[in-house]
Amino acid sequence: MDIRARLNLSYVPRWVIVPMMRQQSVADHSFRVAVIVTELLARINHGRPDLIPYPDFGAILYSALLHDEKEAVTGDTPAPRKPVEVPDDAYDLIVKAADIMETRTWLRMWGHQSVVTGILADNEHRYEVYLGALEAKMPGTRDVVLNLERELMEGC
Repeated sequence: MDIRARLNLSYVPRWVIVPMMRQQSVADHSFRVAVIVTELLARINHGRPDLIPYPDFGAILYSALLHDEKEAVTGDTPAPRKPVEVPDDAYDLIVKAADIMETRTWLRMWGHQSVVTGILADNEHRYEVYLGALEAKMPGTRDVVLNLERELMEGC
């Protein structure tokens, strides 16, 4: 995908068919996922410094920023339309978990209550699959992810 298409992610709206109190672009979502990934990596390394080597940090952030790049062409694709694919790489699992965490927190902050519960329920299985796979690869990370999500949800 060329750079012009990627730059258009800031014009691709998310939640087109879901009533929201605030709009979000795919680029905004991707930035928030990258911020969450950064925090997760910092917390995981603090607890287990040997677990994630930082030379891969740039590659992980790149992956987080462009995890939905195909949507520059297709438009936003709701999670239920995407297959649940469990990557082998622990870093990709961190990005997947951060992606769902960002979605869940955005919904709780800005979604209309009439639809939030149903969408969160649809995402629950996907989240559990990724968290289970991440925990199997990196024991203790499930709690790190869930603790950060609880912090983000405070006040929502």
